[in-house]
Formats: sequence, C-alpha cells, structure tokens
Amino acid sequence: MLRQGLIEQLVKPPFAMGSECAGIVTAVGEAVTEYKVGDRVVVLLETGAWSERLVIPVKEEVSKPDETKPTITEMVRNVILPWPTALSASQAAILPFAYLPAYLLLHHIACVRTGEIILIHSAGGGVGTAIGQLAKLIPNVKLIGTASKTKHEQIASMYETLFTPDQDWSAEIRKY
Repeated sequence: MLRQGLIEQLVKPPFAMGSECAGIVTAVGEAVTEYKVGDRVVVLLETGAWSERLVIPVKEEVSKPDETKPTITEMVRNVILPWPTALSASQAAILPFAYLPAYLLLHHIACVRTGEIILIHSAGGGVGTAIGQLAKLIPNVKLIGTASKTKHEQIASMYETLFTPDQDWSAEIRKY
C-alpha cells in the first residue's frame, strides 16, 4: 500500500526498519531515573528497532490543555517496558506490538465494561489473541470471534463463540 501511495510514509528513507525489540540497557543519560544499566527492556519505536544499538529518548508525558485523550500515536511513541524474565527476546518483543494495541483498543477506544459483549475479527492473529487474553481480566465479558478454522483450537478457550469468515456470523451475533 505504501508503494502504491495509498498510505502516507511517515518516515522517509533512508532509515533502519523495525518498530519493536527487546534488549539490555548499556548506558543511561544523567536525567534518566527509571532505567539503569543492565535493565532488560522491551521497546516500541517508530522505526530503527532492527539496529544493533539504539539511543532511545525517554518518553515525555503527553498532556493536553483541553483534557482530551492523547492519540494512539502519542501514547505509543517510544514505549519502554520491562522485559519479563520468563520470556525470550522474541516473545518479549511482541508485547508492545500486540498487547499494547489490544490494551488501548479495550480500555481507551472501546472502553469495554463489565458484562459487555465484544466481537473480534481475526481473533486468531497476534492482536486478536492479545485482546482475548486481556478481555478475560474484565468481569463477565463475552467474547465472540471470527478466525480461520485452523486457529479455532488454539483460541477456543478465550472465546464463547467462534465463527469462520465464510459463516453468516452477522445474523448469529444479533442473538446476543
């Protein structure tokens, strides 16, 4: 889509590719208090994560004078999270890529509340799986999903009802 000019390229070449990575802090600036040398971190960047070494600016708090919520772009710029010790680097790197959008969708965009019903398309993908897992933390939420038949077994425990994309799911969900 980028090559066809259908979406805007936010970062102009030349640049290093990649937006998510996991690594170990090797140095910190004088003003940095929340990280120290040796910390294992997961990072979400606009670009450059495939580099061998990174310099990551510490995220500034997003505050708006009109009390509106920050945009998703503002919320996810230079996100730095702890790298859970139980996860490999590749497992940890997916946290901001799948779980951060899932969290933002559930709590800042859809504002899902106790007892609601959620329909998730592509429920077997990375973000869909993350939404399914995070939504289970909200009491009495019912999850309905669409996913290819090959993904049903892997995600069945998270979803009350699963449909394949070729099924007439739109008629079925009206019953809820």
